[in-house]
Amino acid sequence: MTNHFPFAHQDIHLWVNKKWINHQAMQGRGIVDIGALDPALNPRGPGALPQSDFYDLEQPRVQGYPNYSQDPQPSWHLRP
Repeated sequence: MTNHFPFAHQDIHLWVNKKWINHQAMQGRGIVDIGALDPALNPRGPGALPQSDFYDLEQPRVQGYPNYSQDPQPSWHLRP
């Protein structure tokens, strides 16, 4: 079956993510940014991770939100 709308799923997921972030903020819930994965954990091999459309969508929505915090997580040594 041919997918005539290859980006439809991505667009739907972005829309749902936007609604979820907005709903969390309207409820006054805390939003914690755990940061980007360590580049060493990149499944494509060591190096910078590609920019995320989801993270780009979230950042303007949480900027200035009083219940937003950053809590970068330590790198986990998952690779042998």
